[in-house]
Amino acid sequence: IGELTDFAAQYADSLYKTCNFPVIICDRDSIVACAGISKKENVDRKISPELDAAIEARSLYVADEKDLERDRIYISGDNTNFYATCIMPIFVEGDVIGCVAAVAPGNADPASLTTHGTLETQTKLIQTAASFLGKQLEA
Repeated sequence: IGELTDFAAQYADSLYKTCNFPVIICDRDSIVACAGISKKENVDRKISPELDAAIEARSLYVADEKDLERDRIYISGDNTNFYATCIMPIFVEGDVIGCVAAVAPGNADPASLTTHGTLETQTKLIQTAASFLGKQLEA
């Protein structure tokens, strides 16, 4: 993803400005782009083991209210300020190279994040972003 860092940052900014939910884009090691949260505090930060495991699972992760109350997937191991509500791995020629994730502040009320329309919209947009970035990397 490193070769598309600028493009990933622009995509994250567009998602945030259009839909008003924070977004991160990661490779397998660190956060490469974000929008809606501090770039200075998050970009280039190592991802958490839990986020890496979600990427390795190779499938869409959508948190439910129970997940958000007890088993949050924080975006980095040393930062509990933000956690993922929706994670979609990015595939390039069958390999997982990172993910796109919608994130929420650590103090956000889980009930407000899991309303059907909000989560459904996030899920579709995160899946679209991951698919698009994967195709750009294949080209």
